[in-house]
Amino acid sequence: MFSENTLALLSLVAVSIAGAGGGGGRFAAGVGKLLYAGTFGVVPEAFGTALGFGAFVVIVLTVVQLVFRVMRVTLTEWAGEAMPAVKNMHVSSIISMVLTLALVITGTWVYLWQLFGASNQLMAALSLLVVTVWLKSEKRNPAYALWPMLFMYITTIAATVVTARNLLETIALKQTGLPQIGAWAMILVSALLIVAALFIGYDGWRAYQRYAKGERPTAAPAATGK
Repeated sequence: MFSENTLALLSLVAVSIAGAGGGGGRFAAGVGKLLYAGTFGVVPEAFGTALGFGAFVVIVLTVVQLVFRVMRVTLTEWAGEAMPAVKNMHVSSIISMVLTLALVITGTWVYLWQLFGASNQLMAALSLLVVTVWLKSEKRNPAYALWPMLFMYITTIAATVVTARNLLETIALKQTGLPQIGAWAMILVSALLIVAALFIGYDGWRAYQRYAKGERPTAAPAATGK
């Protein structure tokens, strides 16, 4: 979580100091300027820019490969029994590429990427929630996990609400066709994330209250083999 936060901040700094332009070129130019300034001129700006382009290409290739692999596995698990054809890696790959193309055409891939980042950080918050409840059950001080958890939990849910609101006001209610369909799909994903986070958070809060009152955790029954 902290390493991703550092990478995000460095990327924002690189894009901010690059000047004009956009996309991968601006990112690479910013990395070149950042490395040049950070090393006091030891690393030439042109060399840093080349490294920035290389990093950008590697990130894009890695993400695309990961997206198609996850989509292929998900299709096989969800629809493999009903539609045996999707068990074929070529068929599932083509379906994944078509779905990805739809996201690109609608322009909602940007919002999906934001929601992916939000869900990723939400997982970090819920992991800290589990640690907080466990520390409380063990009669230990949960503060060092509790406060970061609250910060991540509230910030992530707020960011998801803002993303859904932007989608609603700028696309869902003002455009038609594929962009509108994509926007409503992303709003639905946002709602599912928020409801799931609130449900798990409430369940964790109830467990925390029980342990705060002195209740001891129930030991899981031992597994028996036959």
